[in-house]
Amino acid sequence: MGLKMKISNFVLFRDLPEKEVHSLAEYVRIFKFQQGGAIISRGSNIDFVYFIRSGRVKESTYNQAGTEVAFNTLSVGDCFGLVSNFSNEISKYEFIAITDCEVYAIPVTRFLCLMGTNSSFTESVLSAFPKVSEILSGNLYENRAFDVSARTREELLRHA
Repeated sequence: MGLKMKISNFVLFRDLPEKEVHSLAEYVRIFKFQQGGAIISRGSNIDFVYFIRSGRVKESTYNQAGTEVAFNTLSVGDCFGLVSNFSNEISKYEFIAITDCEVYAIPVTRFLCLMGTNSSFTESVLSAFPKVSEILSGNLYENRAFDVSARTREELLRHA
């Protein structure tokens, strides 16, 4: 199965036209991590949006006493790294491979460009990630002189 077909298996990309999936596939990087490997370290910049192709990943941080606090366990089909990119923050969490895993990494700039040009894709992202909607709506409020679609486009381009 080619990379284009594999990308199309992820919910967010199922309705993309074949031309856009083909274009996106050119930017996808494939990373493999062994169990215990750090995919994203706490305090690092996040340059990609990650999609889990195989394996499991935990999202965690450490409290003031130094004890690990696991927030989430992600598995095949899940996405991570998106919210930090919209909030323009370094990662507050670590994403560690619980098992050997393979992830597809899409550069943030390409992902945001796709959101800026494909409204149905943007709607899918916003419905799948309510936190992104919250961040964008807060930023959009500042630009309320524009109509809604113009504000959304403006905010997406600002992040690209």
